[in-house]
Amino acid sequence: MENKLTFTKVVGDYSLEIVRGVINTYGGLISDKSFYQMKEATYFILVDKETDIPVGITGYRELNSWCVEQLNTVILPESRGKGYGNEASCRLSRWLLGKRGYGKVFCTINVKNYKMIKIKVQNGFTIEGVLKNHFSSERSIFILSKFGCENNERLRRINND
Repeated sequence: MENKLTFTKVVGDYSLEIVRGVINTYGGLISDKSFYQMKEATYFILVDKETDIPVGITGYRELNSWCVEQLNTVILPESRGKGYGNEASCRLSRWLLGKRGYGKVFCTINVKNYKMIKIKVQNGFTIEGVLKNHFSSERSIFILSKFGCENNERLRRINND
């Protein structure tokens, strides 16, 4: 996979406000209603390496020392269809499971977001369940998870014993 993106970590106590500022500066990347209100999350602005222009945002939130939630990857409308969502999702989950050492990464995706579901499944995520009418009577979400290699091997051994 070609690395077209630079991940710029949003740092500081006011990361939520910083991310909101970047969102507003770059054309309303996502609305306040869909934006995670989690101060303990780590966010990355996704920047195109060639043009040095922000194209999206992604992040994660640690639940415990073993499990982490990969937050929504949102790509600006004019930057969609160029592989940024796929690259961001793949690289972030690999980094979380590899260099950061988490055993499990999970995410939630609207059941109608077919493109992101396809991207996640192609990158090794498995649909574990569905939360029907989770946010409203018309919005259901899938829960998808991906395990680290060591954990997959450990689970195989446990299941085979």
